[in-house]
Amino acid sequence: MTPRVASGRRTRNPGPGRRRASVAVGPRHRRPARRRVVGGVPPVLDVDVARLGAAAVLRVAGPLVATTAGRLAGLLDDLLAVDVAVVVLDLLDLDSLDDTGVGVLVAATAGARRRGAVLRVLADAPRTLDPLRARGPALHVCDLTGSGRRGGRAPARTCGP
Repeated sequence: MTPRVASGRRTRNPGPGRRRASVAVGPRHRRPARRRVVGGVPPVLDVDVARLGAAAVLRVAGPLVATTAGRLAGLLDDLLAVDVAVVVLDLLDLDSLDDTGVGVLVAATAGARRRGAVLRVLADAPRTLDPLRARGPALHVCDLTGSGRRGGRAPARTCGP
């Protein structure tokens, strides 16, 4: 069965009693390009963990996206497996946040509640606050931008219970 090319379309002769299927070829019908990694280096998520008694502070820097969210999920699971009462996620240096990253934070919050711990999220930029606010009450987000307006000095919500 050899493909025939006629007027920019590749067709196959399917044989007797079968319908002919065509596959479009040419520049207008190419698949969209996949996301390319800049410089050939995958994104890196930097996480700095500080233990303060029964509390832990995780400073997260870089992109929290589908390719890096697994690392943070593993760290949060490991922290919650030991006796940690409070986990604070410092997202002040986060470059970007997608739905996978938000899902990891929501799952970690639920896991912390099941274990009797508390998970708080610190954020100050719209690139991180907007996706977090879209999840509603599933996350306790400490907005450090001000009382509902940008550029304010007082926190809109404290990180207490």
